Amino acid sequence: MRRGHRIGREPVGAYGGYQAIARDPATGFFLGATEKRKDGAAAGF
Repeated sequence: MRRGHRIGREPVGAYGGYQAIARDPATGFFLGATEKRKDGAAAGF
């Protein structure tokens, strides 16, 4: 706000979703997540 940006609330669902995969460097395991409001899946093989 100090820089002139307008700050306000957005209605739920008015913004994008995500899918993500991360690798744990200590174990080598992959972790996955997906936004539950969007089509998508975390799958490992």
